[in-house]
Amino acid sequence: MELESAFIGGIISGPEVNRRDCVWEREFTGYVIDYGTFPDQKRSFFSLQDAKNTLGRAYRGAGVEGAIQAGLEELVGKYLEKSWQRAGGGVLRIEKMLVDMGYKPGIVANVKHKAGGAAMVLSKGMGIRAGGRPMTAYRRHPGEIHGHNWYFPNVSKSSEFAHVAFDANYWKSFLHARLSIAPGDAGALTLFGKTSGEHSLFSHHIAGSETWTLTHGQGRDVQEWKPNPARPDNHWFDCLVGCAVAASVCGVALPGMEAKLRRPRKKYTQDDFNRR
Repeated sequence: MELESAFIGGIISGPEVNRRDCVWEREFTGYVIDYGTFPDQKRSFFSLQDAKNTLGRAYRGAGVEGAIQAGLEELVGKYLEKSWQRAGGGVLRIEKMLVDMGYKPGIVANVKHKAGGAAMVLSKGMGIRAGGRPMTAYRRHPGEIHGHNWYFPNVSKSSEFAHVAFDANYWKSFLHARLSIAPGDAGALTLFGKTSGEHSLFSHHIAGSETWTLTHGQGRDVQEWKPNPARPDNHWFDCLVGCAVAASVCGVALPGMEAKLRRPRKKYTQDDFNRR
């Protein structure tokens, strides 16, 4: 799929739902146009531990699972219906929305069925270390779709839900590389607003929550990411990584990236040939 631009939404579920919305152009030039929590905390600086407006309070009478599902359904439905005006004319809508399935996969799958539709994709990050086999070396099995350090496994004979799995170490390093490029240059990721102070909490999540260690194995170097010892909140970091993966799934790529998907071949039966 060749895109002039792709609008991506990334969502992670938990006691509160964190979200981040990005616009991507060709060559991975990106723009963070919105982020926040649901329910809205109505504060510029807060943490998960001191969050006052929780899903439990928003949906009184519901249990933990019921509150998470209700919150995700409302947020997913709201943002899939929303549109944003483009400066040059026209509107942007969410094309692909990745939702982390790591916490409550059954609930996330229910939300996809009820509110997410084809635009919503369950996702799972895998911290592949230098000693592990990179996704680029994975054997292709029937029914799978492989992309740039992500793939859709064939889950038809398993208990897993359909999802995209991605190399979290690779995409975290890739994201920080986008942020290190000067605004205006191709491949840069920039934020909305005019002052740095309005993104102080964002900066804590992106730059202060995790660090990497360079490791070597299997003939390659890998930046392995781990939370800092104090384990600060990193939810928006994870959301932003999901946005980048979603853009790649849509076909956004840097020069030299393998943007063409490797889709499963259809198995033809005798009936198929008889109908020709």
